[in-house]
Amino acid sequence: MWFVKRTSAIAAVTAVLLGILIGPADVAIADVGDITEYPLPNANSTPEGITAGPDGNLWFTEYDGNRLGSIVLGTGAVTEYPLPNPGSSPVGITAGPDGNLWFTERDGNRLGKIVPGTGAITEYPLPNPGSSPFGITTGPDGDLWFTEAFGDRIGRIVPSTGAVTEYPVTPGSQPYGIAAGPDGNLWFAESFGDRHGGRH
Repeated sequence: MWFVKRTSAIAAVTAVLLGILIGPADVAIADVGDITEYPLPNANSTPEGITAGPDGNLWFTEYDGNRLGSIVLGTGAVTEYPLPNPGSSPVGITAGPDGNLWFTERDGNRLGKIVPGTGAITEYPLPNPGSSPFGITTGPDGDLWFTEAFGDRIGRIVPSTGAVTEYPVTPGSQPYGIAAGPDGNLWFAESFGDRHGGRH
């Protein structure tokens, strides 16, 4: 399994301009669109979600590897963190307002957080079995919001207490992705409902 980095036109041009102003640049115009791949230490890890962490590294989930990982920008060095329970199947991951990384465990029916500095992991079981948490994002209220694909619900967890509140959506919708919108609401995709929804 691999991680992929694609150099955008904006990044490449910025690097060249910075090179002119502050010194030689490693990125040239010819590098636009170049792809660099980073192999993971273990085969069949199935990396899924990825996000920027507060420590300046990229953090990701390994669905079949049952691990979280971090990759150092510049060196590509990878560190992996096994989850406490086998078969948890982590999917979504996001940086929380508390300085930790929060993630979903689809088959474990839990949410989790990992402390970047120590690798300490805490897990939070969901109230209803078989909910299949999938996407997760930080909301404008400072809480973490997530989707429950098989539970047909949108959930919220308070980082300071771990308290979970759930909000039902149309049965059979299977919500997956979720994001905070510029309008102050949470927006999510209903995979089987062929709809997008908003939580006010």
